[in-house]
Amino acid sequence: MRGKSFRDHHQTFWQKLRDDALEAEQEFAALTEDQQGAQVSPVSGGSGPALTSDMIAQLAANTMPLVFPTFYEVTFLSIVRLMKPVIAVASGSVKFITSDKPCILADPEISRGGPFASLALASPTIEITMPVTPDMCLVFTKADLPHAYVNAPDGTVQQFNRLIAANADSRIVISGNHENHVLFGAGFQFE
Repeated sequence: MRGKSFRDHHQTFWQKLRDDALEAEQEFAALTEDQQGAQVSPVSGGSGPALTSDMIAQLAANTMPLVFPTFYEVTFLSIVRLMKPVIAVASGSVKFITSDKPCILADPEISRGGPFASLALASPTIEITMPVTPDMCLVFTKADLPHAYVNAPDGTVQQFNRLIAANADSRIVISGNHENHVLFGAGFQFE
């Protein structure tokens, strides 16, 4: 959907706009002071913030970081807005862990989708999880849960912890004494 031709289109657009802005600035600079006073500056000709030729040059050189965030932010936020925030509270002796990559997008039903199932925000069972404290984990879910706080027994907390550990890059943070941290795998630094 958004590939090389999309990038090239935007680069061409901004490059032409940059060339036009540079030409207009040069023509404006060549005018006498009286002539300049009678014209509107090609850079700041309106009531809003000015778009300088340097800013246009940045857009021409690298459009993707400016185009993509807007598209993805709108899409992501429109889906998350439909999700319900729930706090899972550890009700037993097992506490939530965290990691160097604590925010996780997961779909508990993905394994039932077959070999071609993929993680998608539009999935009706998608969840966004993030441990907040050793006793609480914030979960954005589409599930119809009756309360904003739900008790999470040890088995549920362990499932969250396995998910958090599986998505960690290199660090897992454990609160208290977790004797079974060997379940999280080798190669991690525990704090």
